[in-house]
Amino acid sequence: HDGPTASCDHGFASHAAVVLYRDVLGVKEIDAKNRRVRVEPPDDTGLDWCEGTIPVSADESVTVRWERGQKPSVRWSRELFNGRDLTGWYKFLKGHGRDSDPNRVISVRDGVIRVTGEDWGALVSDEEFSDYRLTVEYRFDGTRYPSKEKAALDSGILFHSTGADGGFAGIWMPSHEYNIIQGASGDFWGVHPKGSGMSLTGRVGGQEKTVSGNARIPRFDIDPDWSDRRDAPLAANENPIGEWNTAVLECRGDAVKAYFNGKL
Repeated sequence: HDGPTASCDHGFASHAAVVLYRDVLGVKEIDAKNRRVRVEPPDDTGLDWCEGTIPVSADESVTVRWERGQKPSVRWSRELFNGRDLTGWYKFLKGHGRDSDPNRVISVRDGVIRVTGEDWGALVSDEEFSDYRLTVEYRFDGTRYPSKEKAALDSGILFHSTGADGGFAGIWMPSHEYNIIQGASGDFWGVHPKGSGMSLTGRVGGQEKTVSGNARIPRFDIDPDWSDRRDAPLAANENPIGEWNTAVLECRGDAVKAYFNGKL
C-alpha cells in the first residue's frame, strides 16, 4: 500500500535490537509464563505497519505485528524438534512397540528427522495440544521398501489422536490424518475403525461429505479418482521428488484446515 512500510526481524542480541522492539515494534512487556505481550504502537515512526519476531527462549518465540488503526496481533511459536535428538517424542513401530527401533527407521541426521519407511509406525509427541497451527517441512528421497514398492510415496500427520498406541491396525492411535502422499498431500483420511464414534466432515465439489473409518476426503483441487500407485502424478503445487514441501495443519476446536505449499 502507499506510504512508508517496514518489516523487522531481529533478536535481543544487542542493545540496538532492544531499541528496535521497544521504540519501533512497540513491545513494552513480555510475560512468557502467562503468554502475554503488551504492545503500544509508536506514533512517531512514520510507518504504516511493522512486524517482528522476538526469541523468548531456546525453542519459543513471539511474532508481533501492528498496522495503523488496527489492533496489534501476537502469535506465539514453538519449535517441537530441537534439531539434535527426539527429546519430546517417542517412537511406536508395528511389531516392535514403544521406543524399540532395531532397524533405525526413525532417526535424526544432519539436523533433520529421517524416516526410512522400512517398518510401519509413528513418531508421537509426549505432549497433547489443542487450538494450534502446526507447520511441517518434508521431502521424499524416492526410496521404497517392499510393502509399498508399487505405491505412492507416503507419510502423514495424525491429529486428534486418542486411545492406545497401535489401536488402529496395530500401528497408530485412532486419529484423523493430514495425508502427505505423492500427488494428494492435503487430503484428509480417517485412521480409525468404523463405528468408533470418530468422523470427518468436509466439502468436496460443493457437496458436504462425512466419512468414518479408513476413508478419504480429497483436497479441493485433487482428482477424486486419484489412486495410490507408484506413478501417481504430482499435484499442481507439489514440488518434485527430492525437494522440500510445506504442510500446515490448523486446528481450532473441531474445525480443521489443511494448507499445502501455501494453498488451502
